Amino acid sequence: MEPQEETEMQVNPRTTEILHHLSERNRVRDRDVYLVIEDLKQKASEYESEAKYLQDLLMESVNFSPANLSSTGSRYLNALVDSAVALETKDTSLASFIPAVNDLTSDL
Repeated sequence: MEPQEETEMQVNPRTTEILHHLSERNRVRDRDVYLVIEDLKQKASEYESEAKYLQDLLMESVNFSPANLSSTGSRYLNALVDSAVALETKDTSLASFIPAVNDLTSDL
């Protein structure tokens, strides 16, 4: 990389005000980003707990585990999960997929 030339900056009340304003906006933005990150961490934790609960429920009620699926079954399950993530549904039920697909097609 080539060294960049330093530009002279006049220190006056206007430039000080602009820099202060930028600093405040960055602080607010950083706080907002932090809150979003913490919210996403909380949601991830909730989803992991829900997934664990559902896996245990499946194992207890019908002795089913995703590890017992055939390779084709695993691919289908992964495709279902990937579709739910892409469509931003709350779960993989048909009741969640239909509105998500409708929203997607109405955007077109």
